Order: sequence, then structure tokens, then C-alpha cells
Amino acid sequence: MYRAPRTPFYATTLVAVNVVGLWELYLQYREWKTYFSTKIPSQFADSINEEEFLASQSYSREKTFWGIVTHAKDIIINNLVMVTKLPSKIYKWVAKSAPVTAGSFKHCCTYSIAWDLISTLIEIPFSYYSQFVIEQKHGFNKMTIGEFVKDEIKMLLLRVFLLHPIMTALVLEIANRFGEKFPLYFFFFATSILTSFTFVFPTLIQPLFNKYTPIPEDSNLYVKISKLAKLHNFPLNKVYEVDGSRRSSHSNAYVYGFWKNKRIVLYDTLIKQMEGDDDALLSVLCHELGHWKYSHSHIMLGIGVAQLFCISFGAKGVIFNPEICKQFGFDEPNPFIGFQIFLLILEPFFTPLTYAVS
Repeated sequence: MYRAPRTPFYATTLVAVNVVGLWELYLQYREWKTYFSTKIPSQFADSINEEEFLASQSYSREKTFWGIVTHAKDIIINNLVMVTKLPSKIYKWVAKSAPVTAGSFKHCCTYSIAWDLISTLIEIPFSYYSQFVIEQKHGFNKMTIGEFVKDEIKMLLLRVFLLHPIMTALVLEIANRFGEKFPLYFFFFATSILTSFTFVFPTLIQPLFNKYTPIPEDSNLYVKISKLAKLHNFPLNKVYEVDGSRRSSHSNAYVYGFWKNKRIVLYDTLIKQMEGDDDALLSVLCHELGHWKYSHSHIMLGIGVAQLFCISFGAKGVIFNPEICKQFGFDEPNPFIGFQIFLLILEPFFTPLTYAVS
């Protein structure tokens, strides 16, 4: 006969989520207070004037305060969700309302999509305020409401037709086919998908949101970038300009690709801001090349794989445990639901690791 676990997983998770949430809220509050200073740090006294510094402080102060409000909202919602055991209620409602077999792929996938829709509707007003009030006030917003709506729809469709079906099928199929061998097979397939995604995202997903234009190889900027790449033995393949100005006046640059197929992406806002000062632009690129030189992306990928390994083997103790499912309000055990519960239990305990690698 199966013995009920002695550990009160539900109560422990509720306490842990609140402890970590309040700790992060406190850290955000401490950061927010630093933006009330009106004195330019001595290290930057020669590179920024008082007007620019005060404008930066004002923007950071409002941005961080809104982050505090958003995080406080998350804590409140997490508590409401946990105390009312809302996920189990939605899971049961989907089983009754949709033409699905309880516990089937369609049931779990529909439940996952329904939960996503609810979360998205809650988040949209907060994202809207951040973009069209704070960013607009400080002159950074270039996005139209139409663009905002299109982005939200595109991201939702990607999750509905790719993320949720893949995740649901991955967990259910492996658990049902391999049973107790779930950890090994899940780790193998999930790692394969994660690695593939690093190739697919920049080449297929990102172009759905932005236009990437190759910088001509005979241009003065490309020649200088190419020389910088050769100087550091960086295997440059292409340099792209992305139309980041469609949404924001913030600037950025990044490097992506594996092995001998490295690419550099420059925001058009960065090129415009540093027009006539290629050395300044190259100094930004040196920072990005530093990430490559010290294998930061590979290290982060390795950490992600290590986390996935822990998740794969740790999940086994939950997805096949009916008592834990009952503690969270689910009457019938289901591998997919068990996996979601395990991620919820694990989340607050992964937070210290996030601090360690950031």
C-alpha cells in the first residue's frame, strides 16, 4: 500500500513562495531608494552631466517602482491561486466544458492554454502601462498600440501552437511510455529540444517580430567590425541591422550562433546614436565579444542543462505521487499535472541559484 508523504508539500511551497517573493520585493525596494540620489558618482563625473544624470535617475526610479508594484501583484495573485487551489478548479472545468477525455493530451494541453490566457489577460495592463506610460513619458517608446497588440497575439499563438503542445506531449508521452525511466528519457529529449531552440529562435522566431537587414560587406562599418573580429579570432559570418526603433529608442547589440557561424546584430538605434563615432560603437561590440571570449553563453547553456538534469530526476518523485497531487487539489494523478506541481515546488528553491549565476 502506498504511504502518504510526511512532508506537507503544499504548505511548504506556500511558505517558500512568500518568503522568496518578499525577499525579492525587499531587494527591489532597496534598489529603488538608490535612485533618489542627486549626486553624480565620482566615477562618472567626467562622462555625464547633471541633466542627463537626473533624467536617468528619474527613469530608473519610475521603472523600478513599477517593478515593485508588478512584483507585489505577483505575490498577491500567487497567494490567491495557491489558497483557492485555482489550477485544479480550471483543470476540472476544462474536463467538463471541453470535448476531451480526462487526463488526455487534449485535456492537459487545453488546460495549459486556458491558464496561459488567464495569465496573459492579467499581465497585459501592466505591460501596457510600462510601455505607454513610463517609456512614453521618458521618450523611449516608439511602439504603436497596434504593434503592441500584434506582438501579444504573435507570442500567444507561438505558445498555443508550439510551446504548450510540445511540453504537454513531452511529459505525457515519456511518462506513459517509459514510466519509472522517465528522468533519463525526459532529460535526453528536453535537452535536444533546448539545444535545437538556440538555433531556431534567432533564425525563425525573432524575424517574426523584427526585420533583420544584412550590413553590406563593402561598407565602412562592416570593414571595421570585420577587422575587430579578426583581431580576436572571432569567426564572423554576418552582421545584421535590426529595426529595434519600431518599438523603442533603447539601443543594444548582441552576438549569436555556434561554432564557425557567428553573427553580430546591431540595433538601428545604436547605429544612429553613434553615427560618426565608429570607435564608440566598436567598444560596445568589444563588450559583446567578451561574452563570447569567456564562453558566457556556453556556461549559461551548461547551467541550463544542469538545471534540466535536476528537474528530470526530481520530477519523478512527484509525477507518480497521487498524494502530492491531492494536496494541491487534483483528485486524480496525472504526469503532466504532477510535473507542473513539481516546477511550482522547485521555483523558490532555484532563486538562490539565479543570484549565484547572475
